Amino acid sequence: MPHSEVNGQQAVGTTSDPNTSSTTYVDVPEMSITMTTSGAPVLLAFNCIAKQNTANKSIYFVFEIDGVDEVVSERGAQYPSVNTECRCSFAYLKTGLGAGSHTFKVQFKVDGGTATLPGTTRNLIVIDLG
Repeated sequence: MPHSEVNGQQAVGTTSDPNTSSTTYVDVPEMSITMTTSGAPVLLAFNCIAKQNTANKSIYFVFEIDGVDEVVSERGAQYPSVNTECRCSFAYLKTGLGAGSHTFKVQFKVDGGTATLPGTTRNLIVIDLG
């Protein structure tokens, strides 16, 4: 039986040009959603524009759920030239998450240089598929 409502939320960027030089994961500003889920699979999707100020260095993204990095969701891209902007989009289907309140975040890091997410063009979408 189809559902008439979708249990989902969206977070959008409001901080302009967030950046990191951290080689360990840090939160992407505003990319956090706390919502109550049904225990069904949850679909997470993130997109942004990113650039790296150092050639041949990478930017990595990961979804974090309730303070734990979902390592299998990690995605990265190496930038062959300085300050080349790239659209980054990825999704992750989380199964086995119990019913209740959960916090979903996007984090990023680099392996050198500085990553910048130009402007405010980024969003996180979380949808409970129950």
